[in-house]
Amino acid sequence: GHRRPLPRYVVTRAEGKAHDPVFEVKVEVQGLEPALATGSSKRAAEKAAALTMLGSRGTAHYESLAAIPIDDFIAAL
Repeated sequence: GHRRPLPRYVVTRAEGKAHDPVFEVKVEVQGLEPALATGSSKRAAEKAAALTMLGSRGTAHYESLAAIPIDDFIAAL
């Protein structure tokens, strides 16, 4: 079958104190508009960026799947 290109995550900003960090991550997938999001960890920011990308594609119902591990979740892209 046809496989989608893998997403690429880039930390575009990391700030805040060690006990209260803020990470900004951009997700890029070939052929799709990049998405940007923030989170209290790199993982949380990656998941938020993936949700943003999915939501921008008219699949906002995927937001209810936020508890799914990001590796499984990305398969929905």
